[in-house]
Amino acid sequence: MLRLGGGPAAGYETIAVATTAAGLDAAKAKRASRALIAVESGSLRIRVDGGAATADDGHKLGAGDSILLEHADHIAKASLRRVGPSACTVTVSYLQ
Repeated sequence: MLRLGGGPAAGYETIAVATTAAGLDAAKAKRASRALIAVESGSLRIRVDGGAATADDGHKLGAGDSILLEHADHIAKASLRRVGPSACTVTVSYLQ
């Protein structure tokens, strides 16, 4: 079980991850010090170092997986890219 203690929620979004790398919502990310990203369907790769995720590069996550980003820099630099032909949807909870 994942506990989300600490400050209040700073935002929420659902993202349809594409086959081109994209980041998180910049306005919501600015208000957050942590972000919980949960993969609802499909699979993706994620990078948090400022580089663009590709089909072959980045941490691979599949449906049911989640990752907690615990630093504002990681949230700001997050890059997500769908892997494979199936649709990929993630939910993101931004936390202060």
